[in-house]
Amino acid sequence: MRFFAIAGIAWACGMLPGEAVSETAGGEVATEDESCMPEADGDEVGLLTVARSRSKQQGALQSFEGLPKPKSAIAFAGGGFRAVAVAAATTSGALWALGEGRSLGTLLGGFDMISSISGGSWFSAELIYSPSFVDLIGEMAQTPESAGVIFNDTWITALLQSGANSWKNHSEANSTVSPCLAVSGEVMNQVKSSAGDAKEILVDVCIKYTGRSKLACKAIVNLGWPHLMDAIGGISLKIAEDIFAQTGIPILQDAAQAVYILEDEGGWSWEDVVAALLEKTSGIGPRVSMGSELASWATVNSQIWNAGTSIVTPIDNATAYYYQSDLQQDASATFHVLPSPQNVTPRSYIPARFTVMLGSGTDAQAPYPFCATEDCFGVGLTIQGSNTGSSTSRVLASLGPSFQQAFTERAGRLPVQMVAASSSAAMGAAILNPVTTAVSDECANMATWVSNATDGESWAVAGRTLETGAYREVNQSSIDALAENSVQALIDGAYTDNSGIAWAVSSGATEVLTVLNSGVGSLTPLFQGSGASYGVGFTKQLHFQIFAETATSILDAYSEMPVLQIPVGSNTYLKNMTWGTLNVTTVNNEWFGIREGTTVTLRVLAVTSSEISMAGFTDYYNYGTFLNEMTSTIAYGPNAEAVRTIVDTFYLGGGR
Repeated sequence: MRFFAIAGIAWACGMLPGEAVSETAGGEVATEDESCMPEADGDEVGLLTVARSRSKQQGALQSFEGLPKPKSAIAFAGGGFRAVAVAAATTSGALWALGEGRSLGTLLGGFDMISSISGGSWFSAELIYSPSFVDLIGEMAQTPESAGVIFNDTWITALLQSGANSWKNHSEANSTVSPCLAVSGEVMNQVKSSAGDAKEILVDVCIKYTGRSKLACKAIVNLGWPHLMDAIGGISLKIAEDIFAQTGIPILQDAAQAVYILEDEGGWSWEDVVAALLEKTSGIGPRVSMGSELASWATVNSQIWNAGTSIVTPIDNATAYYYQSDLQQDASATFHVLPSPQNVTPRSYIPARFTVMLGSGTDAQAPYPFCATEDCFGVGLTIQGSNTGSSTSRVLASLGPSFQQAFTERAGRLPVQMVAASSSAAMGAAILNPVTTAVSDECANMATWVSNATDGESWAVAGRTLETGAYREVNQSSIDALAENSVQALIDGAYTDNSGIAWAVSSGATEVLTVLNSGVGSLTPLFQGSGASYGVGFTKQLHFQIFAETATSILDAYSEMPVLQIPVGSNTYLKNMTWGTLNVTTVNNEWFGIREGTTVTLRVLAVTSSEISMAGFTDYYNYGTFLNEMTSTIAYGPNAEAVRTIVDTFYLGGGR
């Protein structure tokens, strides 16, 4: 809450995975095992399989009988801009290694599923739907020694560009950010009085999320602070945007992007942030849907895109807020989760996903349910309103039919911008706190709100319901509207699995290439002994163990994996590029619909870095430098044999 409340015009992207460490001794984890994977149990239909009856099914696909069963998947983990940089570097580097006649279709066309989370979903969306981004990857593959320069000149420069938005109608009416910052200022005062100086809080956040020293973080915050205070004083948005973008100061580069959106809105939402990002960097506009035309490499009707998200389901005494009028809590609209009629242990978030068979058209139905069960475990809501002493409520018995209507039927019409936003709403759990909700409603709404509306209108209808109802006045009518439209919050998929592996395995994949951007921090929560959660407050992530091995054994195996040799001059930010194979076994997990006893081969491609954050504390042009270090390492002569093995085994060997 502190980072969000104090630096409301700075924004974070993708959850920072915690290191899951177990003291429990566990089963051994095999590495570098190239043995063949068991044949899928099912009847072949094209390049996918249809699972047989539950009684005959022996794999992880227990909840999805009769649905497509991919054998192989590539999973792009979350991690904001760091995730984009790592995914772009490894993809373009592997493409370079293919040599003459190289193509993305050859490299990636053999995977049955592309599974993504958060920043990995930004990358996947652009890779699947943007010809210009595919051209960028191809250009980078031609000259890996200068790939980072190309990335900065093209992608980062576009991200930081100023000017009127093409995706919104520019309005001159909101020339300052005063309405938004008035609320932010009130919250800043609250935080200062209860938690010390605001600068020190930003320094603490910088240390935690970047690994920089306290001295370095103090320098960054002190350098940016005067400009931040000028903005709070209400200077022109256009002036602020131009100043911030040119400073090279990480926090202020984020501020420039926020101001880009504030120019139109007088406040901004996470949906606006991701919409602007995708349109500026790849040309993916609001009309591009999951069923739209694909980039040339993508395999039509034989690949599935799976973008993970999380449903907010506050349990016990927790409350989630649609609306909080101010810090005095005079008026509010909230929701609580009803006890599930099914025999499941309640969790604060439920994993969910958007899926589409690529190239199947705008009228295509999703190949999988939104949750692990079609009724989303029968979860319902009690929606309550309070306004100056009076109260009202409505019960929404089950969210399952709403999600089915909105996200499974005609999934091809779901806007890619909104899917990517709901997959990456990194601070969306701020709605569990009344203080951060008060800021969100007036300034920066960090959750993504959806409804039961069909034909891709889910997000738009939810927004209109809130804006014309509870945001104006909390009364019986506005509470009724929330219930009738089944308005609910979706947040970052990282809150339930930051790797993208769990949904791939749930779907039936027995071989998964996982592209990780923070070592194995996103991987260990899937293993025993990693604990129930990591983090506190609205950064708390839940752990859903889907494998029998222990987190400690995975860390031990990871420490023994080979690493690529980093050439001299390419280690400013890049610390390790680790690769290896884990053979693991599934356990029962009801939330992902996984059954025990399936052997899964995980091909691990993990990058670790120093001073490269997901967003907020990294000069954006340093992402290109970091990317260049990775592609230069891939192209480095002494790594030739290892890179050839990675391409042949991880990419080409993982295909059909």
